[in-house]
Amino acid sequence: MASSLLLRLRTMRAGGSGGLAQGGGGGGAIVQAKYFGMHIADLSTTNIWFDVSGVPTANASYTQTPWPNINIGMWRSWDSNGCSWRNVERTNGAYTWDRFNVAITSAKNNGSSIIIELGAGPDWATTLPGIHPGYYAGYNPNPPANNADWGSWCTAVATNLLTLGCPGAYYEVWNEVNDPTLVVGSGYTGTVSELVALSHIARTNILAIDPTAKIISPSIAGQDAIDNGSICPVNMDAFLAAGGGQWCDIIAMHGYNSLAPLYRPESIITFGVRAKALMKKYALTIPIWNTEWGFGPWMDSSLVVKTSPNSMPTLLASAYVTRMLICNWLAGFSNMCFYAFDAVGWSSITMLNTPTDTTTLLAPALAFKYCAQTLTNGYLSNFSTLVDASKKTYYSSSFTSGSGKTGLIVWADDYSTASIPVTGYVSVTDNLGNMVIVNGNLTITGSPQFVYYS
Repeated sequence: MASSLLLRLRTMRAGGSGGLAQGGGGGGAIVQAKYFGMHIADLSTTNIWFDVSGVPTANASYTQTPWPNINIGMWRSWDSNGCSWRNVERTNGAYTWDRFNVAITSAKNNGSSIIIELGAGPDWATTLPGIHPGYYAGYNPNPPANNADWGSWCTAVATNLLTLGCPGAYYEVWNEVNDPTLVVGSGYTGTVSELVALSHIARTNILAIDPTAKIISPSIAGQDAIDNGSICPVNMDAFLAAGGGQWCDIIAMHGYNSLAPLYRPESIITFGVRAKALMKKYALTIPIWNTEWGFGPWMDSSLVVKTSPNSMPTLLASAYVTRMLICNWLAGFSNMCFYAFDAVGWSSITMLNTPTDTTTLLAPALAFKYCAQTLTNGYLSNFSTLVDASKKTYYSSSFTSGSGKTGLIVWADDYSTASIPVTGYVSVTDNLGNMVIVNGNLTITGSPQFVYYS
């Protein structure tokens, strides 16, 4: 095992001794602060979830989530309490911005860029009114019956963002249009041509209010939705073939993977290859963003799906967060919005202790913070991988921190370890920023370590 690993390490600036030697330093594009995105559900002061009465009411058990100090550079409004079109315009032309504005102001005051999710309209505005009356008070897969209503909503939300002092926001047309199952009320039931028209209207109306705004395409979830029309009739290939790309500044894909290896962050690498091939097919050079990615079910080392309890061990979850952030960038996505900071009980990666304890940050949140602190305004490149004779896999990436320090990030898969000699380094930290004592050899595990050479 050692010899095959050291052979791979020689390809990533290793020395003649076969161990990790002085090297590192990433290139390419600068990792901007807005790369480090997050969903936060409960920024508002009162609850609107499960309100099916048509009248927003407070909930005694509701706990507001304060903005966390973990270096979030981008916040996406999807699944945030009170922030959908369905929440804001409950009757035609009457806008209730209170919950929406609390969330937007929180993001703005903490220096975060903003993605507004435009889709999921109120029942009165849809092609099938009454099918989902008040369901979650946020979701609706049915497209608008009248494009003028959609245009008015786009104008209203852009105007409101300017009023709040938030020019240059990002507007995503619709969430996960390839999901017609309506299991949770998400998805989209309209046609591809209607989706292109909605994108055109959104661009026209929003840029008329704020010329600095950026339009993000409707998002798709999973690799199959990139170009597999037999499984996903409304897919990104079909959207771009119908001319949708001309109305977008950014293409949105969600990293949830429908193909093997499903339960590893490294699967995003093959997702990125397929996504970039599609962009090349249509000669598009605009950025690709992963505007939502997290973990629901997951597999342990025995490759058994864990569904009950559906929660990763904390240290594994923290390793996954770091690996997600690293691999997503290396795959070619220039934004990743983690789903979700306060998703206690309905996401397998938990950043908070309990739904009511919104201040105790668990290791996954600290892992997000350290990666963002280290790499913002820095560089990350040169992904390397090896599967050795024992079917064990190891990875590395070169980086330059925002402060100019260079190094390598090294990690293994979930169940492999190796001990290798390291020379010429200045320091080594774990993925939470804690110093690692090396004593000549570095033990590589599934938790990434940052080896600094300057």
